[in-house]
Amino acid sequence: LLAVAHRLAVPRTKRWLRGKLVATGNEDYYTPEEALARSLLTGLVLGGAVAAFVFLLAGELSLFAAGVGLFLGVFLSLYQLAGKARARVRLISKRVPYALDLIALAMGAGATFVEAVRTVVRENPDAPFNVELKALLAEMDLGTTRRAALENLAARIPLEMLRSVVASVIQAEELGTPLADVLHSQANLLRLQRSVRAENAAAVASVRILVPALLLVVAIMLVIFGPAILRAVRGGLL
Repeated sequence: LLAVAHRLAVPRTKRWLRGKLVATGNEDYYTPEEALARSLLTGLVLGGAVAAFVFLLAGELSLFAAGVGLFLGVFLSLYQLAGKARARVRLISKRVPYALDLIALAMGAGATFVEAVRTVVRENPDAPFNVELKALLAEMDLGTTRRAALENLAARIPLEMLRSVVASVIQAEELGTPLADVLHSQANLLRLQRSVRAENAAAVASVRILVPALLLVVAIMLVIFGPAILRAVRGGLL
């Protein structure tokens, strides 16, 4: 299956897989081809199970059922990978404002940017965002410039807020603006954006719940007044 995945000419799917693997942290260091081979294996197993089930029920082998099982297996495997990536990115988005505040506080106390990031990582090294910060520090220790390491951080995590923070940090370094002040203002801005998104989600939810509520009210009214309406209609007809 790995050989088949290497030969498949699906560059967009492989790029998508690479992005999702990076977003999940890729603890097992899978390549896109290996992830695709795993999805194909899941599809083959599910396709065989569906075909066997149909054979036991109908007494004949159905290639259509096997194909449906294969498609569902591949789809569910890829969907699980995308869900894992979304969950990790969501955790990172919640952590970013607090991490920026801690870095700004440490720099305000006299620490350098690298020392402040190390302090944040040391607090909880297993947190998803701290894992990414650890990778940032490792790149800088190996000789990568701070700008390149920050750009790599923004490329690994598909978050628009993180891209804007990285752009602000790079601009602050170029202009000589105090980095602690920039990080603190970015943290406040991210909190404000989160509040706005929460308010918008609440407004959308109130509109979406209106239709089910109206249907429920109509159903209750029909249950209560339905017998009386039926008697009135029958009486009028008679």
